[in-house]
Amino acid sequence: MLRSAVSLSLVVLSLAAGSARAQESQAPEVGFSSIPFQFFPPGARSLAMGATFVGVADDATAAASNPAGLIILTKPEASAHGRFTRFPELSRGGYRSPASSAFSPSYVSVVAPKKPFSFSAYYQQVSKIAIDRSFSGEVRFSSESAPTGFASTSRIDMLLSDLGVSGAVKVGSRVSIGATAGLRRLRLDYLNENTITGDQSFSDRAAADATDQTLVFSAGVLVNPNGRLSAGAVFKRGGRFEIPYEVDFEGSIDGPVSCPEAGLCAGGPIAIPDTWGVGFGFRPSGEWLVAADASLVRYSQLSRTLFRGIPFDIYPPATNDLPPAPFDDVVQLHVGVERAFPGNPLFLARAGAYRRPDFNKDGGVDAGATFVTFGGGLVFGDRGQLDGAVSLSGEVKEGLVSLVVRF
Repeated sequence: MLRSAVSLSLVVLSLAAGSARAQESQAPEVGFSSIPFQFFPPGARSLAMGATFVGVADDATAAASNPAGLIILTKPEASAHGRFTRFPELSRGGYRSPASSAFSPSYVSVVAPKKPFSFSAYYQQVSKIAIDRSFSGEVRFSSESAPTGFASTSRIDMLLSDLGVSGAVKVGSRVSIGATAGLRRLRLDYLNENTITGDQSFSDRAAADATDQTLVFSAGVLVNPNGRLSAGAVFKRGGRFEIPYEVDFEGSIDGPVSCPEAGLCAGGPIAIPDTWGVGFGFRPSGEWLVAADASLVRYSQLSRTLFRGIPFDIYPPATNDLPPAPFDDVVQLHVGVERAFPGNPLFLARAGAYRRPDFNKDGGVDAGATFVTFGGGLVFGDRGQLDGAVSLSGEVKEGLVSLVVRF
């Protein structure tokens, strides 16, 4: 399922297994279709406000959110971010996924304003996943077929990261534009094993352990007509990768289709979804900020991911009902608020939420999820800022800490 966003910002899919549906009508989706692919904004401030930032973009993370916002920065600054991720244990029907957690550096940047331009160099961990998924039970491969035993396991260890440069320039007193060019790197360790028992027994194993990289870009615009209201738009290219894989199989079903013979196969295509985003920021007073974003995420580009088709593509399907259904493009909605409390240091409280619709409506995996976010920050005059954020959902718990130092 890796061909998601980033992500935006990624960089996600959830597993809410429809086990009853799978047992009554079709084989459960396995491989990439049952692996969450997460995209999150790089900054704790953004995440705490419901992952909004396209229409605000007023700190160093603008390089990855909306590069046009870099022009707002008036002093050189450096920032560093760390992210804690926990996937809770999931056991539902025949599906099982053990809990996993990790902490790692997620974003590092430097910004150098030089009027009328502003420049940035950055590293971003777009998505990092280390997770296992399994299914065991009886399924029907079509409404007419008899139940048959089916067991599947999927393991993925994936890191999607960017090393890039950004620039922004004012094109009027109220308008700025910006762009980013980066080298995106995909590191993938993938394993999927499946066993079918019954009249025609069959087992297969598909694995990949490789790295590929490609150039990606983003472009954005930010408009601030009166100081209280701002609006922005951004496009982000997800990138395309080729990962070689191996397939081994045995049993009475002829195959595989994707490989001329068992062993090393041609590179499997993986496309990270492109995204379009629009956002607004409203400042009713000096103490309040309200933000809202809408992002079109091209999840349909994941439908052609070869690994998502395993095991369906490595042997002829019994019926047309067997291959996974295509994904849908969806619009994600984000809202957030920030409240400043004057003092020394200045304290900021933030909260928000966003919804990822189900883009796998015809499949056995519910990809929809709702995220609730909150956090706070301390601003130490012109010297720097410390922010923290938490994101909670049924599929993943995230914690993010950001430190900014200004010169």
